[in-house]
Amino acid sequence: MAFGITYETVNSAATRLRTESGNLDAVVRDMRKTADRYFAQWHAMSVETYTDAHMKWNKQAAEMQNDLETNIHRLYQIVARYQDGDAQAAKGM
Repeated sequence: MAFGITYETVNSAATRLRTESGNLDAVVRDMRKTADRYFAQWHAMSVETYTDAHMKWNKQAAEMQNDLETNIHRLYQIVARYQDGDAQAAKGM
């Protein structure tokens, strides 16, 4: 391999990203439990405050998950280009 990037390297990096995503999901779940307690208190004071905070929370959690998945996809695309270059270089040798 001209670039020294193997499928195993990419797969390992993607696995680490997915593990980190899982860790972040656990953090989000814990934060959500805490936030839900506060949301319940806010709800008693203002339905609008509760709804606004809940919508913002869900939006941010979804964006974080999408960002991680986008990075994993981008990693695979970059490596595919390098592997294509490796294949072309090997044919020319």
